[in-house]
Amino acid sequence: MSRSPGQLLTIWLGLIILCFVVLLSTTIYHNSGANSSSSLNYHAIADANLRSQFFRQTHQAKQKQVILYELERAAKGEQQQHREEPVVKGADAVTVPQQAQEAVSKVVKAAPPADSHFADQPNTVAVPPPSAAVIDEARGTTTDAKAPPPPDGNEKDHNLAGLSCAKYGGPSDEAASEMVYWSDIPGDSEFTSPFYNDGEEKYMTFEPDGGGWNNIRMAMETVVALAYAMGRTLVMPPEQRMYLLGKDRGKQKTHFSFADFFHLDTIATEHKGLKIISHEEFLQKMAMTGKLRDPATGKASFPPNNRTNWNGQGDMTPYKEYLRTVTEVRNWKPEQCLAAFPSHPGPDGIQRVNDILSDARTSVPAPEDYIDNPTPVDADPASRLREQLSGRKQFCVYDDEMQQAPVVHFMCYHKMRARLLTHFYTFLYFEDWKQDLWTKRFV
Repeated sequence: MSRSPGQLLTIWLGLIILCFVVLLSTTIYHNSGANSSSSLNYHAIADANLRSQFFRQTHQAKQKQVILYELERAAKGEQQQHREEPVVKGADAVTVPQQAQEAVSKVVKAAPPADSHFADQPNTVAVPPPSAAVIDEARGTTTDAKAPPPPDGNEKDHNLAGLSCAKYGGPSDEAASEMVYWSDIPGDSEFTSPFYNDGEEKYMTFEPDGGGWNNIRMAMETVVALAYAMGRTLVMPPEQRMYLLGKDRGKQKTHFSFADFFHLDTIATEHKGLKIISHEEFLQKMAMTGKLRDPATGKASFPPNNRTNWNGQGDMTPYKEYLRTVTEVRNWKPEQCLAAFPSHPGPDGIQRVNDILSDARTSVPAPEDYIDNPTPVDADPASRLREQLSGRKQFCVYDDEMQQAPVVHFMCYHKMRARLLTHFYTFLYFEDWKQDLWTKRFV
């Protein structure tokens, strides 16, 4: 059958477009496959130290790419102002200014310190800024000069005071001063709870909330505040499944710890009164040495199957039931009581906060009485308590029995309505108003 010239032209154009689409699809598939391969290679590395090394090397390669890119542009004499272009495609895109020296400077300043984490990377690997060797290698030069040591010579030093967003690419210190709503007090990092005893370590264990991520985060904030208030070392739970965070099981990590989301090691380093350890370290230190005992028999009790590493275990029930057996368990219900902390340890302090509760309950203003008339933060303990009660009539006191217990445990057990699902500032009451303000600044 003969075809007109117009029909033949249409067919040829269609074939050309079809070939172009096939070629483009193949390219996209190849690139996505390369990215997936890189991600799978990362996840395939089981050892945390090897994962850290893998990610550091990848990050340094990107830094070299940025520096080389800017050196090349500077050599060409490009002088465009206030323009930034992505160097690395995709989620890891990096933007850089035009001049080479500015580029090197920005890479050095914008990179987080060696003890911080990338929130968007799996397992939160610490990434250092580019070293002099990395910059020299990118430039093709060498130098024996070493970077100046930290002010006090301690690479692990963390100053809580003097926080600055500018060195992380945020607003200038001058602009940030108009947005900061808390006082950055140098002495905050040295604060310790009245119950903190550096010579006698006691512990607090807990079970993550069983709800979605925001519930998990909110309960975790309360737990950290409780551990600090009690002067106890906080034991982090094992990596485990978290509600709604386990989708695409074949493509991504499905067991999480809080270290995947928060800089817990940095927080503990920056604060004298807070220690944080893993569940494995806790079990090796306390359980496997016979220091955790079954209250029914008085004999040493060991973890199920003597297991000390519970990361990634599908069923966490045996681990939870073990902790509930060998620790001091309190089922504090935030909707019914306030967690009360005396200003001093011992029976006298406990009696004093109970007296404050009795005094406060004699006359409780209506909620509307506080509208435009808040209680001063440094008011007497009973006045502050009246405002915080919100219909609750009980104290969950950090009593003498809890103070003496080697390990205090907070469970999440829905059948017993055991759940610390609350905002810490509505639940924790401190006799000392200064400790109350400190806790709010801390969180």
